[in-house]
Amino acid sequence: MLKPKSLVVVLLIVSAGLFAGESSTGSVFKIYTKEQEAAAISASNAEEMRIQAERDSQKTLLDNQREDNAISIKDYYSQLKVLETNYYDALIATKKRLRDQLVEFHLNGASGIDTRSHSATQAGKRREGFASAYETKMLDQKKSYEVFTEGDEATTLVMRWNQIDRVFIHQLGKNARFLGKLKALGFTRLIVSDGTNLTGIHEFN
Repeated sequence: MLKPKSLVVVLLIVSAGLFAGESSTGSVFKIYTKEQEAAAISASNAEEMRIQAERDSQKTLLDNQREDNAISIKDYYSQLKVLETNYYDALIATKKRLRDQLVEFHLNGASGIDTRSHSATQAGKRREGFASAYETKMLDQKKSYEVFTEGDEATTLVMRWNQIDRVFIHQLGKNARFLGKLKALGFTRLIVSDGTNLTGIHEFN
């Protein structure tokens, strides 16, 4: 039987950044909250505003140079094209960065994004089958779980239930038998979430 590792529940709350504590048994879970989602969106919006302001400033400079005949029409439109290209590239990169963060947090900001796996390998299909069977088992116990896999090879297991809290995550981190079974199946990451405000992520070594 696998020996459970030390549990460290890390609270990654933007406004506090405090450690919740640790136990002598269990495994590492990172916990994300709604506050982080809001902070990520706010930071992204601020970055978009900065990019817009920088673009407007550079365009004004170009317009002034053109009015003063400091540059030719050809050079003006050439530089303007580069400016607009750089602006949209930076904007797209900022939006993608936010999307990736929200998907990682597995909070409301990621709703509407289909991340479920559809593996073509036998091992991946076994993991998908396990997720489906586990969801059915929980439903039979009158627990409204969503259980599914993510990734090209279905190596991430996601468990979503509106009654998941920090106590649940703590106890799950001490369940060496369950975690050992997931690792044996080839899972590399376990995500548990209440679907709105709290997400715990465990990376298997």
